[in-house]
Amino acid sequence: MAGGDLHWIWKPYALYAQIDYVYGWPSFTRGDGFANAQSLMNVLETILNLAYVYYVHIRPSSVAPLVGFSSALMTLSKTVLYWLNDYYCSWCTSHNPPLKWIILFALPNTSSSISSQSLALNIMMNDYRTVLYRLDLATSYPTLHALLQHFMNESPLDGTLELRVVTTPSTGSPHIPTPPRSPNPHAPHAMMSAPEHYMSFARSDDGREVHARHTFGVPPDPDLNVSPSSPTQRSIYARKPMMAVTHEFPPKTSVIAAFIPIVEHFLRTDHELASVIFECRSYMQPAERGEVHPLEILDRQAPYKRMFGYVGRVRGGMTVYELDDTVTGTMFSSIPVNFPLPP
Repeated sequence: MAGGDLHWIWKPYALYAQIDYVYGWPSFTRGDGFANAQSLMNVLETILNLAYVYYVHIRPSSVAPLVGFSSALMTLSKTVLYWLNDYYCSWCTSHNPPLKWIILFALPNTSSSISSQSLALNIMMNDYRTVLYRLDLATSYPTLHALLQHFMNESPLDGTLELRVVTTPSTGSPHIPTPPRSPNPHAPHAMMSAPEHYMSFARSDDGREVHARHTFGVPPDPDLNVSPSSPTQRSIYARKPMMAVTHEFPPKTSVIAAFIPIVEHFLRTDHELASVIFECRSYMQPAERGEVHPLEILDRQAPYKRMFGYVGRVRGGMTVYELDDTVTGTMFSSIPVNFPLPP
């Protein structure tokens, strides 16, 4: 503060003390406690920031997102309190000319708060995903193509691919998705509004390749102009919705060529939080003799191997992982099939 022994260190700060008397002599001589209280909160906030860095980079811990969120929330609450204090003291900064008040008080306080909070929350959300999906235990792959190829190599017979969770900027939270329209709208089984989040595949007769077979979803109710993918509209269905074939792929369509466009549909944005989790269920035994209906594969009572893939954006780049089955399997073990199969 001007006149103090250490003012020479903080000399550029003298202008700020003239703009806002809360940090100047008028407040000090009145004995106001706001500046001292805020300084104490700054110390606690700094401690939390250092703890966050420690738990992320030195001793990784699952509490890092909680510590970081607490620090960011403290910063935000102080900013709000700062504006409220100026408002309830009948605008203590009103002694400044309007242009000076906007340039030196309003804009710096608002822009710095928004930018710092956005950066902090973005970093924490990435850390939150790492903790939630245990990416530290996951196996990294260079591309989605490589991950799918690995899943197909581990599939001796046939199986299914299912989109489990999709997080996109439009939703802001994980949800069971409604993927893009069928790639062949003229196919016999195409139902354009059906949520195609299941895809079946089967190994070729010579065992060399794995081909996409069908996609599955719930067709719209012919008696009502509603979509089964809408949770709010689903409750007014005239009949209980049933799973059905929504698309049949041409012969020898590769799984990679069929499935990657569906995933890319949800990741076409550059948003940092866009991500997809999908499950590959590979059966160890073939279907029983006489079972030729495509829907059989969704409810086959046979041993299978379950693998989970994760595709998401982290700090501007694309990351692809095979998630740890112990963690992810437990996460999804309580989630049933959304719709029953026909009898």
